[in-house]
Amino acid sequence: MTALYFNSAWSDEKRREQLYRGGLFVYTASDATRAMCAFAREQSEAAFAPHDPREAQHHLSQEQYVEILAELKPKFINHPHCKELIRDILRDLGCDVAKTYFDVPRLRTATSDSYLTSGLGYVFKPHRDT
Repeated sequence: MTALYFNSAWSDEKRREQLYRGGLFVYTASDATRAMCAFAREQSEAAFAPHDPREAQHHLSQEQYVEILAELKPKFINHPHCKELIRDILRDLGCDVAKTYFDVPRLRTATSDSYLTSGLGYVFKPHRDT
């Protein structure tokens, strides 16, 4: 059975043990997670300018929107600053960053009104790394 842990103060070792048993850890937003969100927002706003990314689908053709996402997503995923921010998040949680391997963050996008239903606009169902 999966257990949920909220704002756990467990040691890195104990937390790893529970993660490998399927446990999920949820933490309150921190300066590091807010910095990651701000960076994602900055990148999105720059990519969709002059449109607000939350409203861009109402101003762009599907082709234009997909073209922007096709450039934005890999740029964000592979940006060196993202890796720095992930390390900051892990460090803030008490992880031993020398022993912690992490995947790059994925920029997930979703549109409304069936604007995009596949490809770069595919909506992922909740899953373990959510």
